[in-house]
Amino acid sequence: MEIKHNAKQLRDALQQGIYAVINPFVRLLIKIGVTPNVVTTIGLLGNIAAAAVFVVAAIEATRTGIADYSLVTLAGALIICFSLFDMLDGQVARLGGMASTFGAMYDSVLDRYCEMFTLGGIAAYLAGCGDITGAILTFLALVGSLMVSYVRARAEGLDIECKIGFMQRPERVVVTSVAALACGITGLCLPPLEFRPQHYPRRGNGHHSGIRQHDSVRAHQPLPQRAYQEMRTGSNLPPRRQALWCAGALLMWLAVTAIFIGFRPEHIVMALLIFALFFLNGTTRRLVVALAPFFVFGISYDWMNIVPNYMVNPVDVQGLYEAEKSLFGIAAGSSVLTPNEFFAIHNCALMDFMAGIFYLCWVPLPIVFGLWLYFTGRELPYLHFALVFLLVNLLGFAFYYVHPAAPPWYVALHGFEAVPGTPGDVAGLGRFDAMTGLGIFDGLYARNSNVFAALPSLHSAYTLVALIYAVRSRSPLAWTAVLAVVTLGIWFTAVYSSHHYIIDVLAGICCAFAGFLLFEYVLMKIGPFARFIDKYARFISK
Repeated sequence: MEIKHNAKQLRDALQQGIYAVINPFVRLLIKIGVTPNVVTTIGLLGNIAAAAVFVVAAIEATRTGIADYSLVTLAGALIICFSLFDMLDGQVARLGGMASTFGAMYDSVLDRYCEMFTLGGIAAYLAGCGDITGAILTFLALVGSLMVSYVRARAEGLDIECKIGFMQRPERVVVTSVAALACGITGLCLPPLEFRPQHYPRRGNGHHSGIRQHDSVRAHQPLPQRAYQEMRTGSNLPPRRQALWCAGALLMWLAVTAIFIGFRPEHIVMALLIFALFFLNGTTRRLVVALAPFFVFGISYDWMNIVPNYMVNPVDVQGLYEAEKSLFGIAAGSSVLTPNEFFAIHNCALMDFMAGIFYLCWVPLPIVFGLWLYFTGRELPYLHFALVFLLVNLLGFAFYYVHPAAPPWYVALHGFEAVPGTPGDVAGLGRFDAMTGLGIFDGLYARNSNVFAALPSLHSAYTLVALIYAVRSRSPLAWTAVLAVVTLGIWFTAVYSSHHYIIDVLAGICCAFAGFLLFEYVLMKIGPFARFIDKYARFISK
C-alpha cells in the first residue's frame, strides 16, 4: 500500500507539473475559441497519422527486407505530440467552463480509437519485419487496453469500485511513444538490419544473374541512399517515405494554421503549389527541397501571430526612443530630434521614390540571388546562403520575444503607451504609394498584426546576408554591386521612412553577421551537421 501511495503521489506531482507548462497554451486555445471536442479530434487524427507511418514502414520492410528506423522515429514523435492533446482537451474543458457529458463520452471513445490505431500500426510493423511474437504481444496489449475500459464500466455498473492498476492511459502513451523513439533512434545509429535475407538461384544465364545481383545490392542499400539514387534517375514519383514526409508536413502546417491563425487564400495556393511541384518530377522535387529554408522562414513569420511577442514581455516604446535621441539626436533649434523626426520634416520626392524602390527589394532580391546560385550549379553556396538566411530570421524572431520594441512611426502616431493590436502603418513609405498610385506598401503593412517587432531590423539583414555570400562565392561583380547598393539603400530607407531607428538597423547588421559566423564557424565545425549539409547539397544538385 505504501508503494501504491507513493506512486500515486509521484503521478499527481508530474501531472500538476505538466499542467503548469500547458496551461498558458490552454488559455490561448480558449481565447481563440477552440473547443475541447476539436482538440480531441485533432489528437485522434494525429494518432491515425502515426499508425499510417507504422503501416508504411511495414510495407517498406516487407518490400526491401530492411527496417526503416527513420519512419519508426517519426511515428514515435507523432504519438508523443498528438497524445498531448489528450491532456489539453480536459484542461480546455475545465478552465474554459466547457465540460459536458457528451464531451466526456466523446473523449473516452476517441481515446480507445487512438490506442487501437497506434497499437494496430505497431503490430503491423512488427509483422512486416517478421517479428510474429512481437506482433502477437502487441495485439494482446491492444486487447488489454480495450478491456480496461470494459472492466471498469462493468464494475461501476455493479457498484464496485475498480481503481486499481499501474498502467493508466498516460503511462501507456509514454511507454509506447518512448519505446518507438528509442527503437528508431537506436536503429538509426546502427548498421542497417537485414532481417530477411534474399536467396537467389545458383544457376542461370549470365544476364539474368547479373540483374538479380544488381537488384540484391540495391535492395540492401540504406533507404536514404536508395531514395537519393531514385530521385537522381529522374523518377516522376517520389519514394513512399518522401511522399509521406511531404504530405504529413503540409497537413501539419495547414492544421496548425487553420486552428490558431485562420486560412488565407495564399495558404491554400502555396500548399497546392508545393504538393504539385514535389510530385511532378525529380527536378521540381529537388527545387522544393532546396527552397525549404525559405518556406520555413515564411511559416515561422506567420506563426508568430499565434502568440504575439507583446504577450510575453513588456514593449519598449520610450526607452528605445530616448536611447536613439541620446546617441544619434539632431539639434534643431532648442530641441533635439531623432533622425526619423528630422526626415519626417525634411524629405523630397526623389528620396521618397528611391526609398520605395529599395524597400521593395528586401525579400525578393535575396530570393532571386539564391535561385541564381542554385540554377547556375552553385548548390553548396546556395544552401549555405539559404540556411544562414533562415538562421538570421530565427535569431531575430527570438529577440522579438525577448525585447518587444515599437518602431519610430508608432511613437509619432500613438505616443509612449503600448496598445496591443495596433494596426500597422506605412509611415514614410506612404509618400511612395501616393506618388505612384500603386498602394503597395499600404497593402503590405495593413496586414501586419504585430507592430512591436522593430528591434532588430531584419530588413537591414536580408540583403546583407546575400551580399556576404555573393562575395564568398565569388559571384559576378554585377551581383556584388547591386546587392551592396540595395543594402545601403535599405539601411537608409529604414530610418528615412520612420520604420526603424538607427539602433534597429545596427542590431539587424549584427544579427546578419552573428548568423553567418554561427553557421560557418560553429555549426559547420560539428561533424554530423557538416555531413548533413553535404548530403543536403548532393540531394538538391541537378
